[in-house]
Amino acid sequence: MRELIPGAITLQQPALATVQAQARAFFVEHGLPDRQAEHWKYTPLKRLWHQQQFPLLTSQRSPHIVHDFDGYYLVFHHGQLVHRDELPQGVRLVDWTAATPEQLKAVSEVDIDFTRHRAAAMTLSHMQNGLIIDVGAHTKLDKPLIIVHSADGVGSAHYRHHIILGEQAQACVIELSQAPQQTLQSVLMSTALAADSHYQHYALETDHSQGQYITGLHLTQQCNSTCFYYCHARHHCLARYDVHAHLQGEGASCTANGTYRLSNQQHSDHHILVEHHASQTTSTQFYKGLAQDKAHAVFNGKAIIHAATINAAAHQHNHNLLLSRRAQIDTKPELEIYSDAVNCTHGATVGQLDAQQLFYLQSRGIGPSTARELLTQAFTADVEATIDHPQITAYLKGITNRQ
Repeated sequence: MRELIPGAITLQQPALATVQAQARAFFVEHGLPDRQAEHWKYTPLKRLWHQQQFPLLTSQRSPHIVHDFDGYYLVFHHGQLVHRDELPQGVRLVDWTAATPEQLKAVSEVDIDFTRHRAAAMTLSHMQNGLIIDVGAHTKLDKPLIIVHSADGVGSAHYRHHIILGEQAQACVIELSQAPQQTLQSVLMSTALAADSHYQHYALETDHSQGQYITGLHLTQQCNSTCFYYCHARHHCLARYDVHAHLQGEGASCTANGTYRLSNQQHSDHHILVEHHASQTTSTQFYKGLAQDKAHAVFNGKAIIHAATINAAAHQHNHNLLLSRRAQIDTKPELEIYSDAVNCTHGATVGQLDAQQLFYLQSRGIGPSTARELLTQAFTADVEATIDHPQITAYLKGITNRQ
């Protein structure tokens, strides 16, 4: 049993109230996951909750946000929307209390399995704020939407967002998180992609992200829609990134790529699940990571090819480097196939830096630390090369240069 934290909002719209009530009932009965929960055995949040209290943060003081990107900023701080830029024509920003019946129906239909996505129950139970972002049909955003989740106190903040892309719409979302070590932030985000729409989502951590961050992205994709997701984990002391995509229309494709570089006692967990419900759908998962000191990295990528699906393709690759004896990496790519006419591959590796390569660089006058840095940068370069956004590429390069 787990008591709810006082202060969360209770949704009044009947469709959403039912979903939230189900989440609260599940949370009260099961609480946060421990090691007995299959999808959370490497990230037992129950232990975290027992070690530290996380009252809901309520301060409305505006944070200092460094504008690293040219885009439309939506800044949340301590559970409140404290800043919003004017959005272009064709994009509507709707508060939960002002949503239309059609928008609320779309949100309520997002299917979330609390048994697998245990943190989603926590987020829905304690949500303090969130938005519905409606990108109309044929609308093409000229700049990314930048959603910032910020905190600077001891406690927690929880958000629920829903994004709608109309037919042939195009949008890019940058999800930024920053908080001190004593803070827990959880985000539940869902995105509905109509036919022929194109969506990019980048989950990034700022230099000031030392707290605990748990986020889940749930996607539904219709015919010929495309999604490109990229996660870069480097700063949080504990992070969990979930992606669950449903490819419901023929020709839909989803790419989930990412990099992580962990040190000290950082813990970063990446769970990706793509379900192929329609024929001629494709998915790719490509992750690379490094762990040193006592850091712990987790990758679990899974693709399900449902029955009566033909010409579906699913590919998974996860490669890792252990840079110290006490670092840990757990990797598990999975394929679950119920159809014959498919093209599927998966693989995972865990290794160390090549001693001969290090010796070669040092024999050319390069110092040991610089040689290691060159090799680790080269190791993740092919994943970073999949990014099709100059601002993101420059941002990640700047983070590397600052280390």
